[in-house]
Amino acid sequence: MLIASLKRRRFDTIATLALLALGIALLAALLTIYPLGGIRQVIYLGPIIFLAAGVSIHWMADSLAALTRREWLAPTLAVAAAGAIALAGVADMRQDSPYEKDHNTEAILAFLEENVEEGDMVYATMYAAPSMKFYQDEKPGNYYYAKVGCWSAFEECTREMLGLAVARANVPNRIFLVHWRGVIELMEGLTLLGDQVSVEHVIAPRYPNDLVVALIANVKEAVEAAYKPLVSAYEGVVSGEPVIRSDWDVYFSEDTLTYVKEPCAPADVEAWFFLALYPVDVNDLPDHSKQYGFENLDFYFYGRGVILDGRCMATVALPEYDIASIGTGQYVPVEGGTKHLWEGEFLNPALRNELIAKAKSDYEAVVSGEPVIRSDWDVYLIEDTLVYVKEPCAPADTEAWFFLALYPVDVNDLPDNSKQYGFDNLDFGFDRRGVIFDGICMVTASLPEYDIASIGTGQYVPVEGGYHNFWEGEFRLGE
Repeated sequence: MLIASLKRRRFDTIATLALLALGIALLAALLTIYPLGGIRQVIYLGPIIFLAAGVSIHWMADSLAALTRREWLAPTLAVAAAGAIALAGVADMRQDSPYEKDHNTEAILAFLEENVEEGDMVYATMYAAPSMKFYQDEKPGNYYYAKVGCWSAFEECTREMLGLAVARANVPNRIFLVHWRGVIELMEGLTLLGDQVSVEHVIAPRYPNDLVVALIANVKEAVEAAYKPLVSAYEGVVSGEPVIRSDWDVYFSEDTLTYVKEPCAPADVEAWFFLALYPVDVNDLPDHSKQYGFENLDFYFYGRGVILDGRCMATVALPEYDIASIGTGQYVPVEGGTKHLWEGEFLNPALRNELIAKAKSDYEAVVSGEPVIRSDWDVYLIEDTLVYVKEPCAPADTEAWFFLALYPVDVNDLPDNSKQYGFDNLDFGFDRRGVIFDGICMVTASLPEYDIASIGTGQYVPVEGGYHNFWEGEFRLGE
């Protein structure tokens, strides 16, 4: 049909839809925007391919019937083509039999029901949990479904599993670990537990999509092996000064963040942690993060931490690029967004002395000019940087966040996530880029490269039902 349409230099609806759909799919694949191949992600092409195939068979049958002048040939060929397709489907079904190889979930659940004893625990990774939930009417109290992913890093699942075990009223005698497909990755990930830990394959997979069960027999030894490094590091961590004091104390070293809460209970770790890293150079960020100006490394406690002896402790390894500042805290979802249970932000201590020295040397040159905004803070525009100055100033003056809205000359210059609003939102906290010296507060905000028509800024605090601006100002560039 498609070839005939090309020869006639005219296209009917089905031919046009088929060519457009396949052409767009091929172009997206060539540009590495979207995959193309024998995978479920291209199932959207199914209906148009079926329509095109049906119309093509109909056209070929009609053409042969007209060419041979045998009217009975058209329906005969159509039926033959349909039969051939049906036979091919039957052959595929016979080849794929037995269908039990698609999953063995019911057999796994029956095995667990028979073998899990009182005092044991079942932990299903994120990849095994959906099929288990499907076949379970109700999840038993000693079954836990993972909240962290571990397709490429099984260590996080191992930490979560042991963290959940330790958080129970009594550490379980044994853990039945259920995973999907990846036997090798599962065993490599369990090396975190140490060589002395007994890990047995209770049920190994027969087919690629099977679940696999590993039995961890001596859980107390597993906990000791996994958490000994964390516990031994605790004293060294808390002997220093935290960079954030809040519901959790946060400690910073060259390549690690450590969160500590004492006393602590399982309820304190249920909320997710947000973690935003602001680099010295935005070009060091992964490509998907550059448009936002920071990298998001949100995490779930049990993937990174442990509760031992009433103390909660979690560690996060930081990337290799130079970090200017870090914002972190805990949040819970609420209607219309999220709510922060606590939050804090700090400037990389290694940069603070450098920034203070620079602020002192720049201060006289900055305040000798005319501010673009006079308010609680004076705001100066120095080339492509906004400089906020308050004198005299105390730490309390820096607690409220700064809002910063940039209105461009051309809205198409904005990042994709800001175009719908017509401005760029670059709100920030003082601790991210500000310093206090000699009773003077000074904070800078670098402006993007696109042409800016006007800027609105100020400070705000959240109040019931919205926000309250302490002060605000706006100015147009070029005036």
